[in-house]
Amino acid sequence: MISYYLLYFFLAFKSLEETQAFNTFKKVTQNLLIIFFSLFIGLRNEVGCDWSQYLFIFDEIRFGSIEWYTLEPAYFFINSIFSPFEFGIYLVNAVCALIFSYCLIKFCESLPRPWLGLSVAFPYLITVVSMGYTRQSVSISLFLLALLVLEKGQFYKSIFIIILGMLFHRSGGLFFFAPLIYTFQSSRSNNLLKILLIIPIGYYFISEFIISYWDQFVQGYLNANMSSGGALIRIILLVIPSVIFIFNLNKFKISNISKKIFLAISWMSIVALIALPLVPSSTAVDRVALNFLPIQLLVASHLPDIGILKLNKFASKVLIVFFVFFVLSTWFLFAEHSYCWIPYKNIIL
Repeated sequence: MISYYLLYFFLAFKSLEETQAFNTFKKVTQNLLIIFFSLFIGLRNEVGCDWSQYLFIFDEIRFGSIEWYTLEPAYFFINSIFSPFEFGIYLVNAVCALIFSYCLIKFCESLPRPWLGLSVAFPYLITVVSMGYTRQSVSISLFLLALLVLEKGQFYKSIFIIILGMLFHRSGGLFFFAPLIYTFQSSRSNNLLKILLIIPIGYYFISEFIISYWDQFVQGYLNANMSSGGALIRIILLVIPSVIFIFNLNKFKISNISKKIFLAISWMSIVALIALPLVPSSTAVDRVALNFLPIQLLVASHLPDIGILKLNKFASKVLIVFFVFFVLSTWFLFAEHSYCWIPYKNIIL
């Protein structure tokens, strides 16, 4: 576990050091972080409980035993490129890690306290999701990039990025709600054209990649009654920042479109908590809820400055850093599947 803790302590130290007036998250630093996380995540060896499953997929593609339509096309394409190489699985993971790292770092750059956002992302979004659920981590990270693009008014580019994310993991279809919200934020007439565009595009991709696979989803998750240990805790850790955001919406200095999008994410997190005891498979709810993890980064990075903790800014940062350390340690010590991440192994080492 020492590799994880050393990395977290570094991020935590930088979180305590940074202030809004003292920006240490400069371009050179960002590029170094992208390279580091790409290698840390992408060149891992036998880390994550889905490692054997992804290796099986790679071998199946390598020997031509799997058809493209059984897998998301973008991930299949990357596997196909590197399938001639015996150790191509590491190249596949490295490409996915590069996409994930780039999008995450760029999103953190947009936050008032980037290092704090990155620290909050470390225990679950980075450690568990990016090194466990490779395809979904890329989809989530591309949504973060789509958010940044949407804030700049680049509607069509955001649609393209979300579609790309969906080609890595079907759950990315959920993110079509963001550009749809964007079209309703003003009364301009060309928004009607955007609505008429996004609805059929969204329907097509959701139909092709979700509805057509619904029977497999029901069979694999719901009928099998798959359960995820710790799903309740993970969703509660989404609901807490969601409730903070809902009741302090006007204190967050972000654009109106971001407020509406994260408000929707907050409510969806609460719905996930309500759905957890009602849906036969807690795993299904848990995997969908992974898409709401960005609310943690957004709220934590603003928390020292919105004053609801009734502490000075430094004390607020210390409290958040220790809470995240507690979450990380609890996961390592008590999570049912944490053994899949211990010890950390990398082919460089």
